[in-house]
Amino acid sequence: MLVTMNQDGQRILAKNASKCQHYVCPYCKSSVVFKHGCSMLPHFAHKGRTKHKCIKTDIAQHYHLKLYLSQAYRRLNRHVQIEPYFAEISQYPDIVVDSHYAIEVQLSKINVSQIIHRTLGLNSIGLEVYWLIDDICRRKSYLELTQFQSSFINTVSRTLITWNSADSSMILYSQIQNISGKKFVAKRSYLIIVKEDKSKHINYLKNRFYYIQTSVEELILY
Repeated sequence: MLVTMNQDGQRILAKNASKCQHYVCPYCKSSVVFKHGCSMLPHFAHKGRTKHKCIKTDIAQHYHLKLYLSQAYRRLNRHVQIEPYFAEISQYPDIVVDSHYAIEVQLSKINVSQIIHRTLGLNSIGLEVYWLIDDICRRKSYLELTQFQSSFINTVSRTLITWNSADSSMILYSQIQNISGKKFVAKRSYLIIVKEDKSKHINYLKNRFYYIQTSVEELILY
């Protein structure tokens, strides 16, 4: 986790923490350990192998991406909360923008039932949820999605948002259509969150994401 609580009850971001201080999980109130090293992004972890519901099995890339997104939205003068806790549903999404949009970064595999549970929970308190997953497999004329990956497709807008770690880019797949089993076709665009040159900004899904379309690939003509 990137946010914890100090002995004065203040929420502290990992990058501002010190190994000399005592911290507790802001959700379950158990002690946490501050971890930071030459090749390790500052973060907090619960002591031992505890089974608290608030624990997420985040990977290093997850922490980096979460920070990148939060900083990018702040440069756009958006109100950003990192890991805010909602006691009524016992959940803390990765990022909440403008107190209305929740962004969940999911780079590791979890049960589809967890995806549904977390999405419905956040929806129940008025948050619109957008999942960001690892980029998917592209063949010459189609996309190949696992059942896990296809579960993140927004069935209303027919979109999927992914992260390409090779070039640190966010990708939007739109007009998604299933053609057979695991095979899908879609349009592929790069999403870039920027502040400069606002005249080039294109609103995507009512300002959920700002993006500049740098390229579009027609994977197959319908």
